[in-house]
Amino acid sequence: MLTFILATLGRRNTLDRAIQSVRNQTVAADLIVVHDQQRAGAGPSRNSVANEILTPWVGFVDDDDTVDPHYAEWLAEEAQDNDVVVFRMKYMQNVHHTKEGTVVPRDGQPLGQGNVGISFAMKTSLFKQYPFIREGFGPGSLPS
Repeated sequence: MLTFILATLGRRNTLDRAIQSVRNQTVAADLIVVHDQQRAGAGPSRNSVANEILTPWVGFVDDDDTVDPHYAEWLAEEAQDNDVVVFRMKYMQNVHHTKEGTVVPRDGQPLGQGNVGISFAMKTSLFKQYPFIREGFGPGSLPS
């Protein structure tokens, strides 16, 4: 159903945690890790592996992110009526991630909510038709 493309700059201190978060999905998901050796940006790196995707949906992860274990499951629920699914994410401050992926308070500090961002997945056919450019999609914009 879903392939995650994980773009990395080779940051081992966060990459292993990102990979483990994809492996911990409650439903099966594929993973393609692409190393941005040319420092072209995550978008062009993701484009370079578009033809390797064998699933109907693709999601995107950076090497310093983790995804909720239910991400692929939630996507399956939303995918039937949509071409793109956007998830709201909260970044936690003052946390430490254990090797098992557990989030624990750092140095006894209270957990705090950090920035709010988004994560999204889209139909693979749409991704192949409208690849990333450095700062968004191109050429043009997504169809309405």
